[in-house]
Amino acid sequence: MKNITLTEFNGSFVRFQSNIGNGIAIWCGDESPPAFCYNSELDIDELFQWGVNISHVNANKDSIEIVDDKIIFTAKILSHEKDGVLTISLDENVVFIEVSQAPITDGYVSFFTTFNKVKLYPVAL
Repeated sequence: MKNITLTEFNGSFVRFQSNIGNGIAIWCGDESPPAFCYNSELDIDELFQWGVNISHVNANKDSIEIVDDKIIFTAKILSHEKDGVLTISLDENVVFIEVSQAPITDGYVSFFTTFNKVKLYPVAL
């Protein structure tokens, strides 16, 4: 994801802002990074199950939001592989997530997980 601004640090967790919303994730970069914009790779380490923590939604834009102790993503589906990998577009970035099965292979999905399943890695573009 491009232009992630780190706004708060708590141990290994960071609060971040992006063009599509705010979130909390594990920061996999410098221990005490300065609070400015980064280009980051987003890794979501979760097996999503349809009807449990991922669902098809009537949406037309990507988003990230914090609700209670969860981070909720809304993203456009790009493709689905038979091995369970769902390719999504999140703020014009390609992200791969694992799903148990994909009954819907186009449109938008909303999915959620806990903060400790989301990692941000700084990258140089």
